[in-house]
Amino acid sequence: MGETDSGTYLRAHHEILTEFGKRYGRKISGYWFDGWYQSLEQYPDIDPRELWSAVKAGNPDRVVAYNSWIYPVETDWQEYWAGEVGGLVRPASSRFSEQGLR
Repeated sequence: MGETDSGTYLRAHHEILTEFGKRYGRKISGYWFDGWYQSLEQYPDIDPRELWSAVKAGNPDRVVAYNSWIYPVETDWQEYWAGEVGGLVRPASSRFSEQGLR
């Protein structure tokens, strides 16, 4: 990271994810982008919604998460949260997280 501009970085992700999605279709049921917060730190003007068509290419039912380690949810443009935590937590009270909802 850091050797290119955000547009090039985003285009590369878009092209690669679109290629994977079209090639493997329903064989890929989801993506978990681990450490995505690092991408947003390096390229703060990237908006994950710009990758939506790429992560859904070949399988509109594919689910996606942009893991932000133990930080709060980084974007509403994801369908699950990886659930990493930095310590003991209370068990979930429902299927859906209330944190991050707007």
